[in-house]
Amino acid sequence: MAILEERGLFWWADEAVPEKQFAPDSCIAGLLIIGDDGQTRLDLDGYFPGRDGPMTPMIRRGQLINKDIQGLLKTSNKRVLLTGLTGNGGQSSTNGMSYERYIAGQCLVADGLVKRPATRAFKEIIVPLTGFEEWLRLAAIKVTSSNRMVSIKYKRPKDAVYPTADGKLSIHFESAGDSSGAVFGTALSLKETASAALRFTKSLAIKDLIAQYQLLEDLLLVLTGSDHPLDWPWIAAGKIAQYRLYFPKCGFR
Repeated sequence: MAILEERGLFWWADEAVPEKQFAPDSCIAGLLIIGDDGQTRLDLDGYFPGRDGPMTPMIRRGQLINKDIQGLLKTSNKRVLLTGLTGNGGQSSTNGMSYERYIAGQCLVADGLVKRPATRAFKEIIVPLTGFEEWLRLAAIKVTSSNRMVSIKYKRPKDAVYPTADGKLSIHFESAGDSSGAVFGTALSLKETASAALRFTKSLAIKDLIAQYQLLEDLLLVLTGSDHPLDWPWIAAGKIAQYRLYFPKCGFR
């Protein structure tokens, strides 16, 4: 099952987007698929022009592409940035439709309000610790009940901060609630969650952040004695803009 499968518009990331437009005139429609293994595929309905004309999709097959692709997804309005590109063939035709496909080594996904990062260097990686709640011994939710009332209290624990050689590791605790039913609700659920944030003194390239992510995953697997994988990380260049990062994990082991 795919993590994301959505159509959108795509273009070379170094192309300027005209004012009052959400994509350049050269954009091409296509389908973006991020598999549950993190591999990203882009199937375009056309091809980005090249000196080889309609043969361009076949010439690019298997080639490393020294460019990035930016996109805007149709339904979710999310912005995406595809890096580490390899041509994946397509169809070349002089009297029919020519199109091409790509495989991306990394895909950054942000909401519609965030444009592509102005830099390829980031200072923070944030990883949800989904599945590690029991090992973390989260117990900040207190429930008391009587014949007439049920009371639930939650006091968020302070972040646990650990200095590292090149920054710091923080464990951030929070809660996630959900209610359903009528106006005042007939059901309520509250769950404690946590995330790990690695903040670095110097900005790192995406491939170096992925390496740090893998080291954190290995550490947790050793400490917990489990084989539970980490959730997909978020990366941040500053304090506001964050991007979900997907990549084929098996390719970085």
